Amino acid sequence: MTSLRAAQFHSARATLAMLLLLTVLSTQLVLLVRGASAKDYTLKSLQHNIDLSGSTTSISEVHEVELNSPELYANDPPVYHFLLSAEKARGLSWMECTAKLGAGMQSTDRAILPVKRHLSPDASGLSSLDNATNAPGVHFQPTSTPHLFSIDLPPRFFQKQHPEEPIPSLVLQINYVTLHQSEPLPKAVAQKEEMFLHWTGDAVPLAFYGANKARTKIRTSTPKVLSHSISPATGSSPKAENADSEATKSGAAITYGPWISVPSFSDSPSLALESRRAASVHYKHDAPVISVVRADRHVEISHWGDNLAIDDQLWLRNDGPKLKGHFSRIEHQMAQMYNRDNSHTLNSLLLHLPPGAKDAYFVDAIGNISTSHFRPTPNAPQYIHTAPHKLAAHRASSLDLVPRYPLLGGWNFTFSIGYHLNLAKGSWGKRVLVDGQERYSVAVPFLTPITDVAVDSARTTIVLPEGAKDITYAAPFLLDSVAQSIYTTYLDSTGRPSVVLERKACSDHHGRNVFVTYKLDKKDHYRKPAVITAVFFAAFLGAALARRFEARIKT
Repeated sequence: MTSLRAAQFHSARATLAMLLLLTVLSTQLVLLVRGASAKDYTLKSLQHNIDLSGSTTSISEVHEVELNSPELYANDPPVYHFLLSAEKARGLSWMECTAKLGAGMQSTDRAILPVKRHLSPDASGLSSLDNATNAPGVHFQPTSTPHLFSIDLPPRFFQKQHPEEPIPSLVLQINYVTLHQSEPLPKAVAQKEEMFLHWTGDAVPLAFYGANKARTKIRTSTPKVLSHSISPATGSSPKAENADSEATKSGAAITYGPWISVPSFSDSPSLALESRRAASVHYKHDAPVISVVRADRHVEISHWGDNLAIDDQLWLRNDGPKLKGHFSRIEHQMAQMYNRDNSHTLNSLLLHLPPGAKDAYFVDAIGNISTSHFRPTPNAPQYIHTAPHKLAAHRASSLDLVPRYPLLGGWNFTFSIGYHLNLAKGSWGKRVLVDGQERYSVAVPFLTPITDVAVDSARTTIVLPEGAKDITYAAPFLLDSVAQSIYTTYLDSTGRPSVVLERKACSDHHGRNVFVTYKLDKKDHYRKPAVITAVFFAAFLGAALARRFEARIKT
């Protein structure tokens, strides 16, 4: 009895501590906004469109915004803030905001606006996907603090083109990709069984300024949905426009709402958190759930060989349901022969490579893997700044990989691929003028993009020619770390400088080019030939001296 009371006491104390922590974090989140409130903007409508896939989830938010009292902010309008749930923020990989239909812009214009993140993920006991239950229809517990993001809006968006016309609403489209939002349910299936994934999230979108009307639309990869549900409403939850149907399903799309008068987080964080309602979707997925646990890229630049050598080492994992029972090669072959459902098994993987890729290879720890097909394309300098997977099929090179064995749920496969690019002929390397001095600028793909595949950790090492100095880099996205080191290999005298770029939580949006600029004197171009000549001359001289040396003992 005493132990039971002690357990209840500790449980109550832990609950109280969690509520206090939530209150403190919510208060700090609001203080970060520096006075912004729902009075700054009127959010006329808020739409969340969520495309569920495998290891990646694509989300598009559409905010129809109206600035209150625009005459006060003609030259310096306030910053626009929005929220992401802790689960989305923790798995956030890529984000982009597009403004359209704003005042001062033509209807055909678009403006890409930078997004700032103000609150980093906190791991101090808050709920996460790792400890959340996977039972469909589970009651949502809003114990995680949302994360704050902001967008700087240019003043011209709120300037009148004609004095007699009102300023139209500004439409912000925020697109982003999150990783590992869906989990297999059940956790293990037999080789012949279908695969189902389970997703949970907010049915009512989080609105920092509140919203007159909001809606969440979820699109699954197939129309087959085992179940979809929404947690019970609380007293502060917004009402649905149609009280009889809070959720509707049409084909592969499930719509929650529309909701009327979503509470403002900036005015009352506790009320907004209490009004949250969870959506749960249990759906069939007809493709393997693949993740790249680690991607290491090694790039070497050679001006003498006009070559950009790229070598990738990939740690691949199938995140689908684990295999129940034993693996049968006969069943696997029959499923392929008769085109049966074998969606949770990875049999092949298509990689899109840049135009002009040549001499591709595919090896693992055993050696060369011949069960692959490489289709090269000629150099196309006009397409080098476009990610290969976004090019037409006849523009990008492709490497179709077939592993040595089918990859089932929970199985891993480690392998290496590599290819070469023409440095000058392919326009990957150019000479540019920087402050009146000639330098080299080389475009290097950060990673090989694979559609709908999460990359948990990526590292790219770019080895520059020996003697390179004044090294700078530019990347189209944020990097977690950048370091410089010396890479030494055969026939090097002082070693080659290298740049190491690292980033976690990557997706196919990070398959873009990073640019490395450096200075290389003319004498450094002849460093390698001079070293090779010196080595051969030393070997020749050593051989000549050895022939003159008498090693026999005279009698």
